[in-house]
Amino acid sequence: MTLRLLLLVNLLVYSVGVQDDEASRRALHLAERMAKSIRACPERVITAQFKKQWVKETWGPPAAVKYDVERTTSMLYPFTASVDFALTVKHGKSYKTREAAAADDRLVPLLTGQYRNLYKFTKDDNIQLDSTLVASSPGKWETRPTWSDACWDKRP
Repeated sequence: MTLRLLLLVNLLVYSVGVQDDEASRRALHLAERMAKSIRACPERVITAQFKKQWVKETWGPPAAVKYDVERTTSMLYPFTASVDFALTVKHGKSYKTREAAAADDRLVPLLTGQYRNLYKFTKDDNIQLDSTLVASSPGKWETRPTWSDACWDKRP
């Protein structure tokens, strides 16, 4: 009787371990998919008016994309993932018309910022964008707004 109980317990432990391994593989696959999606994003192009002058600005495309996955203690969201990437902001000259600014193809790099998107994964592989962050200084992250026209702020 004791041997049967011991075998049953071992079988249950093994089964849970296999399920955990499968869940971890799925979470890694989802995070890899998110990173691949961000890596494929085009640059974000904006032509806007500042002080009665028109300027073209671009953000990206994303570079140095990397991801990580962590197991949580949550039953609803057993995994979280972070996808880090860099965006270079380029800026053009000032023009009197929107059309002239939009045609500007000699933009100058101003800065490169570090960005992080945090995602939650449900047990059935649904992905939720949890927060969007920008590095304000090395190792310090602050919340940033999402941009509806930016590919990297969308869920695939």
